[in-house]
Amino acid sequence: MITGYHLADDGRFEREQQVSTMAAAGGLWTTAADLVRFGQHWTSLLTPDLVRESLRTQIKQNAMEMGLGWLLNPAKDLYGHAGPGRAPASRC
Repeated sequence: MITGYHLADDGRFEREQQVSTMAAAGGLWTTAADLVRFGQHWTSLLTPDLVRESLRTQIKQNAMEMGLGWLLNPAKDLYGHAGPGRAPASRC
């Protein structure tokens, strides 16, 4: 059984009602621990200029802002991406 969570507006993690186990595009799979490590250290893979550009709003559509591969919420200093569903959040 898989239990998913998303970050609520008040900063708490709320349990997801529906969790998909369908393979991601390209068949990417990972462990929770490795995903957390990537979230904490992905900026070390890029130059500082590319990190800034990745988190800069490239397009706005309705209430959504998008950087280079990241969904952005600048008001809360959050970014993330979960494919077609909710975006998991990380702090910049």
